Formats: sequence, structure tokens, C-alpha cells
Amino acid sequence: MISMNNRISILSGKAELAVILGSGMSPLEDQISARELISYSDIDILSVPTAKGHPGRILLFQTGGGDSVYLFAGRSHLYEGVSMEQAGAGVFLASKLGCGRVLLVNAAGSLRYDIPEGSWLVPSDLLAFPFCREGHEEAMESPASFTRGSFISGSFRRRIIEVAREAAVPVHDGTLMWNAGPCYETSAEARAALKVGADAVTMSIMPELAASLNVGIETAVLSWITNYTPNVCGKSVTHDEVLNKGKKARQMLFKIIDKL
Repeated sequence: MISMNNRISILSGKAELAVILGSGMSPLEDQISARELISYSDIDILSVPTAKGHPGRILLFQTGGGDSVYLFAGRSHLYEGVSMEQAGAGVFLASKLGCGRVLLVNAAGSLRYDIPEGSWLVPSDLLAFPFCREGHEEAMESPASFTRGSFISGSFRRRIIEVAREAAVPVHDGTLMWNAGPCYETSAEARAALKVGADAVTMSIMPELAASLNVGIETAVLSWITNYTPNVCGKSVTHDEVLNKGKKARQMLFKIIDKL
């Protein structure tokens, strides 16, 4: 059973949009002037991330247009030993804070030459290996499932593409594959993923998308392509390399959030 403590009351109802940041993206918090800052450790429903590059803080800041946004700096992953519910708790919390939309930002590896390193993917669908629906059977049949058969809100996704174009940020369409991690794909695994319809791969966001169906919040994904998978480039990638490639992405991400 999820519960919340009184620390949340100081943030509740102050923003309509929440953005949850992934690997390499959390230094975005240094580019903004936050009005509030709360550590995940002060919120009983959130797990404190253990992965490098996920500091575990919530900030409330104002865009250039005067709109407020919740920024979740970091997330927990299943490979850190948390449950699906714990890994998706940021979305649950955003709903309780009064948000109508959540943007999940993550790092991903491209399975294809034509979705290059240093670009953005706005996924239209998700593949989950292992195929994971534990605890979400009711959500899949609920009226809250705004796009039956998909985790991603089509209307919110189209809006992200629209504002990315306004900000002169190129984006790609495609299907994102999730696996639990914590290892990067082998060349054989990457080739298999490509054959079943995936365009890029990640170790995050699946629990959060599943949580979005449970609470009925409009959710979309923005994936920063940090690397090619081994089937494309013939070499493996390290987590430090993924983190180091986030600097350029943060500038573009800020433009998109500001326009959203």
C-alpha cells in the first residue's frame, strides 16, 4: 500500500507538468532556478536511486512563460532491487501532486543507423522484454487507459513533436524496447530486438508507463539516443559514456520543456 508523508503538501497543486529525468539528464537542475527542493529520501513512497547520475531530488521551477514544472532528478530501476510499484512511484506522486501530464526522459541505444547518436526519439509504442504486466491487468481494462493497447498518450506525444519542431530540435519516430537490465545488449540481442520491431532500447520507463495506466495520467516519452547498439557500431558502451553525452541533450531538452 502506497502512502505519503506531510512533506508533499508544500508542493501539491503547483504545477500541471512533471518531468522525470534519466541518465545524463539530471544536471539540467543546475540550469534552472528552483523554488522548492525535496530529496527523495524525505518522501516515503519514493526509493532513493543507487545508479550513478540519478541524484534523487524534486524541484519546482518556472519556465520562461511563467508556467511551473515539477522536475524529478533521477529514477529507480528494477535492476536496483525495487518493485514495479516502487520504480513507477514518481508517476503516482506526480498524479497526487495534481499533474495532468508526465514526460519521461531517458537515455536509449539506437538499433538503427538512421536514428543517430545525439538525436531524440519520441516513441510511439513500447516493447517489453520480458513481457511485463504484473499487477496491471485491471489498468489495461480501465476507462483510465486513454489509449487502449498502448502505454503512451498519442495526443501528448504529438504535442512534444510539435514543440520540438518549434524549438528546432530534430526528433525521430519509433518503437522503444525495455529490458530490466542492468547490462547493455549483446550484438545478438540487439539484432533480435531489431527483428521484432524495436528501433531503440532502454533499461528504464516501463514501470513508470505501467503506473500511468493505473492512475490515468497522460504520459509520453522522450529518449536521448546516447549510443548505437553493438549490432550497428560493433562495440559495447559503458554507463559513464552515456552520462558524458548528456550535456548537449540538456540544452535541447530545456527548450522543449520551456515550450511545453
